[in-house]
Amino acid sequence: MIYFWLKALHIIAVLVWFSALLYLPRLFVYYAGAKDQPTREMLALMASRLYRIIMNTGVAAVFITGLAVIWVNPGVLIQGWFHIKFVLVLVLLVYHIFCGRFVRHMTAKKDLRSESFHRLFNEIPTLFLIVLVILAVVKPL
Repeated sequence: MIYFWLKALHIIAVLVWFSALLYLPRLFVYYAGAKDQPTREMLALMASRLYRIIMNTGVAAVFITGLAVIWVNPGVLIQGWFHIKFVLVLVLLVYHIFCGRFVRHMTAKKDLRSESFHRLFNEIPTLFLIVLVILAVVKPL
């Protein structure tokens, strides 16, 4: 029974983390396109709070609950789909770190990359989400 509770908590943590992964890059797009300083300051504050409070908490909860699920059911460690999922989550962690870098640039009032760069950057978590859900539910390998 504890396994299912941990899986539920893990899914909730993933939802929290992904909600921030999907929204924060959108703030980068708005920031890169904003011309007036008050708007840029508001977006920088929103991005900073989202990153520090929601995104960092979400990623920590994902890894804690994920490790707890593995501890309760170590059999997942020998399944092929899990290895791919784990590597993709580590790549998403790198994406998360890049988001933090962009947030620091915003709060330091530095210009970000172009608006079009951030529009493309914004799509990365969606692609990962699709693949991760398929791996976790269908378990094709």
